[in-house]
Amino acid sequence: MMRFPRWMHKLYAYLLGYFWMSCTICSDMWGGHEWGENQTLRTSWAGGVGVCPNCKERVKVINDKFFKENPSPPVYVRHEA
Repeated sequence: MMRFPRWMHKLYAYLLGYFWMSCTICSDMWGGHEWGENQTLRTSWAGGVGVCPNCKERVKVINDKFFKENPSPPVYVRHEA
């Protein structure tokens, strides 16, 4: 697979309205058009931070540890009569 230079990714992101930011883990710049599965570093049960495609494996390990240390919060069901 041919890899495009970073400046082309940056141009593509800006032209099509995607974000362009640094990775939380490695500080490499990446764009929203590169976002794929398993690229969210969990910061809580409801939220997370995106990371670059190169850090997918590291994020999987960190997230597995997060979910092991923080069990699922209780789910409250409200019944009305």
